Amino acid sequence: MEEKEQEQTQTQTQTETETKTKTETKTETKTESYAEVKAKYQAEQRKKLFTWLGGVVLVCIVLYVLLNRNENKYKISYILGFLFSTIKNLVLFILAVLIVYTLFTVISNMVEKQQLKSYKHGIKLDINGHTMVVAQYSIEKEKTIIILTGLLSASPALHYKPLAEALSDRYRVVILEPFGYGLSETLDPKEHERTVQNIVNEYHAAVKQLGINKYYLLGHSIGGTYSLYWTNAYPNEILGCILFDGMTLYSEELMVETDKSVQSIASINKLGIQRLISVFDNKKVFLPLYSKYNYTKEEVKMFRVLAIQKTFNDLVLNESKLMLSNLIFLKDMKFPKHIPVLDYVCSANVKAVANFKDTHLALGTECDKYELIELEGDHLFYFMDNYDNK
Repeated sequence: MEEKEQEQTQTQTQTETETKTKTETKTETKTESYAEVKAKYQAEQRKKLFTWLGGVVLVCIVLYVLLNRNENKYKISYILGFLFSTIKNLVLFILAVLIVYTLFTVISNMVEKQQLKSYKHGIKLDINGHTMVVAQYSIEKEKTIIILTGLLSASPALHYKPLAEALSDRYRVVILEPFGYGLSETLDPKEHERTVQNIVNEYHAAVKQLGINKYYLLGHSIGGTYSLYWTNAYPNEILGCILFDGMTLYSEELMVETDKSVQSIASINKLGIQRLISVFDNKKVFLPLYSKYNYTKEEVKMFRVLAIQKTFNDLVLNESKLMLSNLIFLKDMKFPKHIPVLDYVCSANVKAVANFKDTHLALGTECDKYELIELEGDHLFYFMDNYDNK
């Protein structure tokens, strides 16, 4: 028996050794194969470079020979003169276009700033010595819904107007335009950093100033994130919470990439690209208005100017920059037990992000009433496209 056990042990050890050897051999083969492919690629790149350099040298030699032959001097001089003249005219044309475009940008910027001063909607509130604008619908209704905007909306009051009107037959609806958005004042981010605590405290001060004591929160995108903190900071005031694709910490890497994209678009926007694209069609702006709603011409024009002048201001960019740290701060926070939560997510995000649903479900694990509903559509307006199916 002992001999048989020893033989089995030896056989097993030998098999494991052979398997390990085969695995190592395969790994080595893959490594060598990759090294060979890499070396071959680098060799091809060097070959292409030397070929190109050789071609340039050959062209220079041919030109030198031709220029030193008397019968071809006139022809070559004519060709070179034509090339230099063309390049010079092209450079002058580009400079002229740049000058005209710069003048257009400067003058347009001055006109837009004057237009901003004349625009009005909603009512103005004094929050800590600064102006915040809110839009209201059906103020006579008993129950109130507070709408919290997503990131980068040029004007929440206009952006969420279709939704507010749809809800106003049953509720008093209040759209808050946070600092840096719409017609609200843009503050210095160094003094008013866009932490979730600061933003929610400003929101709450506005609601209190309106004399509203009990209310529902409706948060879209990053507005859903602020709703989570708000319900925990002021739990006795909240009747319920509705999320439309509320932002959660489903991926730190994705949050970093999102902010990088925002900062990059902001840099491009400084060149006036958004203004240029929308000059012949006022609706073609970053994060446009809901196309199925019949906005007035004045509203579309106002939104375009706000999109150009306000979308990427320093305060909003600070909010984007702090998005990840705000989400990390709320990482373990849940909705309070007594607050009912209706959480709508769009199919586009569910398909794009592997754990999108799971991170949302985790928010409601302590709630007595929590429901997650997936709706067809993309992040921006799926809640309006599906409103009739509520």
